[in-house]
Amino acid sequence: MGGSQREPDPDHLNRTALGWTPLDARTGSRCPRWLRHCYTSLLIHHASWRQDRPSHGSTSACPASLPEDAGSANGAGPVKLEIIAGDLELVATLRDTAAARDLLDQFPLTLSMRDHGGVAKTGSLPDAFSLADDPDGAAPDVADLGYYAPSNDLVLYYGDQSYYDGIVILGRLQGDAGALAEMDGELNVQVRRLVP
Repeated sequence: MGGSQREPDPDHLNRTALGWTPLDARTGSRCPRWLRHCYTSLLIHHASWRQDRPSHGSTSACPASLPEDAGSANGAGPVKLEIIAGDLELVATLRDTAAARDLLDQFPLTLSMRDHGGVAKTGSLPDAFSLADDPDGAAPDVADLGYYAPSNDLVLYYGDQSYYDGIVILGRLQGDAGALAEMDGELNVQVRRLVP
């Protein structure tokens, strides 16, 4: 019929429908847009996490890159707690989650804590926390402040704990969390909010 119209390339249509793009001039990749976006987001998140996250075994401040960090609902900044176990004093920076707010509602607290598996000190809390905005479980790092939902325990992590259902990260500990490993037997631990 005299026209120069080409039949559409079915492979091109399939690639386009799935988000594939022709060779990207910037990156030189033939990668779906959604995958490039995910990969870029992952790299950005990983870079900020690595920059802000303390090295393994460190007990420095809570990383500012976590979206749940930064504290109180009134915008006054992060909520900090004082935790006293014998001669050891720790400061915790809370994440802004329903579970962390439920912890604040129970203050001041004096808990009887005991060692758990050579990685943490745990103590029973008076009331359970809401888990509305937390995942089903977590893999806490050394110096994380946590909550173990199945037994309603506040947890001070001083060792390496793998992922477990029911673990909720409430915040980060500052100070010598590793010193908790040397404390044997039952500990009376006081937990209260630090007032700026």
